[in-house]
Amino acid sequence: MAAFNTAQFETAIEKINRGLWVGPDQLKKIVGRVNELLNSPLIPDPVKKAIKWSAQQLVSLTDQLLEKLVEIVKGSAAPLLMFRAASDWGDHYLKVHGDIKGPLDALASRRDWHGPAAERYENRVSRQPVAVGQIGGIAKKMADILTTSAGAGLVFYVAIAGAVAQFLGEMVACYVAVATGEGAAAGLSAAGVAVGANITLLVTSVGALTTFLTGQVSAVNDVKNKAQDTYAFPGGLWPVGTPSS
Repeated sequence: MAAFNTAQFETAIEKINRGLWVGPDQLKKIVGRVNELLNSPLIPDPVKKAIKWSAQQLVSLTDQLLEKLVEIVKGSAAPLLMFRAASDWGDHYLKVHGDIKGPLDALASRRDWHGPAAERYENRVSRQPVAVGQIGGIAKKMADILTTSAGAGLVFYVAIAGAVAQFLGEMVACYVAVATGEGAAAGLSAAGVAVGANITLLVTSVGALTTFLTGQVSAVNDVKNKAQDTYAFPGGLWPVGTPSS
């Protein structure tokens, strides 16, 4: 999975957002030119009929594409939030292992402490390092899950941005074809096919991302089970941290 890159992600979102306002503007220009052709006495009725039908198909498909893009953009904040959260979990992991686990392991080893008191201490608080290790493992796993999910989000939105750029190029080519008059029907038809292919790409990409994130949910559930481990956390609580008298 690709590593998350904030600049690359933000560029992809900018391209998608641009498509949401440039696309409708281009479609409006195409429809305006189509209406001119349909009102022209120089174009035979059969040709007008073909132009009108192709234009209607293009408008319908473009509307569908733009609706899907709007829905996709609604979730665009998630990858960046996941990336930031992954960093936080990573910091937790480093803190647990650097500031807490080491001293606890040293105490548990009883290298410089012997006798009945030391034995009572060890028997009573032996699970402290286990609990700390479990917390560290949870933090690292969550960091890994969020990092991977953020990377998947980046790949997804970069792919969508590429589809949007292709869509805008198709609309420009369509307008050029419609402007000539002679190539209007063919240009509209080709654009309709291309936009339909873009819709299929969006649907496929969303499906692939959904499948991937579903797997990540299972991984999160595994983390939840670790947090409920009765050995590391007896009775669902942090193990006793003081020796018995």
